[in-house]
Amino acid sequence: MVARVFSRIAVVVAGLLLGVLAIEVGLRFVGLRPDEADPEGSYRRMHYIYTETGLGKCYPSDPHDYLPHDLRTQPDGAGLAPIIADVSDVPDTWEVGRKVGFLREKAPFCNNIELARLNQGSHDQRQRRALIIGDSFAFGEGLRLEDTLGFELAERYGDFNFPNMAWPGSSIETLFEVTKVPRDVEAVLYFYNINDVSRTIELIHRRDHLHDRIREAMMAGEDAVGTGASPYCTYSKLCWMLQLRRWEEQRSQATIEYYRELYFGEENREPRERTFDRIAEMKAALAERSIRFVVVMFPLYYKAPFGEYPFRGIHELVAAELARREVEFVDLLPAFEDYSSWYRFTVHPLDRHPSAEAIEVTADYLAQQVSF
Repeated sequence: MVARVFSRIAVVVAGLLLGVLAIEVGLRFVGLRPDEADPEGSYRRMHYIYTETGLGKCYPSDPHDYLPHDLRTQPDGAGLAPIIADVSDVPDTWEVGRKVGFLREKAPFCNNIELARLNQGSHDQRQRRALIIGDSFAFGEGLRLEDTLGFELAERYGDFNFPNMAWPGSSIETLFEVTKVPRDVEAVLYFYNINDVSRTIELIHRRDHLHDRIREAMMAGEDAVGTGASPYCTYSKLCWMLQLRRWEEQRSQATIEYYRELYFGEENREPRERTFDRIAEMKAALAERSIRFVVVMFPLYYKAPFGEYPFRGIHELVAAELARREVEFVDLLPAFEDYSSWYRFTVHPLDRHPSAEAIEVTADYLAQQVSF
């Protein structure tokens, strides 16, 4: 009887060991660790590309089977490669051809948004216009042009065109200047993102230092919280994958705490107030020209499956501040909160910008909430 129990235990243990071995073998074909030949860690990095027609991104994988360009399958002289002018996060001294070759090996899955078509809108022949302004969420990083916000909204508002003047990296200080809005525009939609808020220089540096520290620990094979990574990770791909997951969790938690400090901390009170005052000034400037102004707030796509969205309080604060200043406001959070998982709503596991499905949900919800 005892021998039979031990035999069954041995079978279970052997099965587990074989399972771990199979995972280890499989992960040998996946680039997880940094090495001397890849000092930038681009096996897990995305890269901006600047092209002759616009701006795009390239990723190391295509998990949603969505990205339109695979540089590995496009021959020289065809496809996207010939119009790439520059690539971010590779040495500036490299020739463009070498940079494109690097992308083919490390991050071959790309998109490219043509700026002229984005700025003019998908239905430029329509007489009625609503202008989109904002940052990278409104711009459409990682998307195909036809899936960007203005194109999707034009499908739901049949008599409107939606030129898009959003730009990656914009904040409340660097948005498209509303005094330059053309005379034929009836409305301006400002797609507000949580990180649009003004902040002190100290808080800007703190954010950069925090994320740099986590990345440096990852590159060095250390634990960002200082307890030290297991020596076993030197040899085990499975251990290294779990460690990468730990780093991502640390970065997410640090991001959550940082944004809460921006919106509720005393240190950022004055820049925070200045942000909402600036939005009120935008409304007033447009009202003088009889142009409607609507602030639409995206959620950040930080939510564990079946978990709670960690920034709900920030949405409530923004709504209250804009109501006090009599600015029309639409919160997009209700459009997403009933979904148990938000994985589908990001363009890539390395990139939390809204996916094509997220933009569809946004456009559908806005069409229900805002009438022109």
